[in-house]
Amino acid sequence: MLANLKALRTAQGLSQRALADFVKVSQQSINQYENRDTEPDIAVLTRIADYFGVSIDYLVGHDPAAGELIPTNLTDAELRLILNFRQLDDDQQRSMNLLVMQMTKDNKRNAKPQE
Repeated sequence: MLANLKALRTAQGLSQRALADFVKVSQQSINQYENRDTEPDIAVLTRIADYFGVSIDYLVGHDPAAGELIPTNLTDAELRLILNFRQLDDDQQRSMNLLVMQMTKDNKRNAKPQE
């Protein structure tokens, strides 16, 4: 059920014990959630989602707008980038978007043509 829990936790360098302490469950419960051996109740789901600043839908790997699962194959570096980006204010996010667009454009311009 918690498709993105382990990725979120490891991307932040967080131990199962530290997360368990925050959401007021045992370390064994976090392990069981990550291994999909058991499912948390809605109160625990809410605390986990709040801790990471994500929706419950994202936490469980579901995008209700698309009606399909969110890709869970993000690398740790990609996930850290997203989590850090969410901590920026609106102006900083716009600046980062402009920077990334410029870098992408530069990469395309400098790419060698394939033969």
